[in-house]
Amino acid sequence: MTVNGFNCVIQRSEATKNLNYNFFRVIDANANRVREGLRVVEDISRFILEDEELTTAWKKARHKTTSILNGLPGTGLLEERNSDSDIGKKTPGPEETKRESFCKIAITNARRAEEGLRVLEEFSKLKSTKAGEEFKKLRFVVYTLEKRTIELLS
Repeated sequence: MTVNGFNCVIQRSEATKNLNYNFFRVIDANANRVREGLRVVEDISRFILEDEELTTAWKKARHKTTSILNGLPGTGLLEERNSDSDIGKKTPGPEETKRESFCKIAITNARRAEEGLRVLEEFSKLKSTKAGEEFKKLRFVVYTLEKRTIELLS
């Protein structure tokens, strides 16, 4: 198959035998990224802003993420987790070791959630078009929540 000029032939190799395993690793890592990011901003809304409506909206986004994931066929997320050998767990760079304000924490974590939602949107389409659409809708909800939160923190 050719896509945008690239030959996307799937060859039967050791790597392709593990496609399902690798799929769930991507889903698991990004599900964690999304829920963690959403929870941080939820807590800022709850404890720093003390905004009940905004806190509830962030919490609903976090729970919606879990709901969509639970609807994916055959998700064996914990079974496929291999954090001990994850090549992405290197020591964080200087930008990850310091935060200047609650606003910066909120922005960083909202964007982390948005990026993870985009990955979940793309990869979940391999198993469920509906899940991909739901992750896309949720991503746009998070964009709106981020804007509202940053306005209140600024």
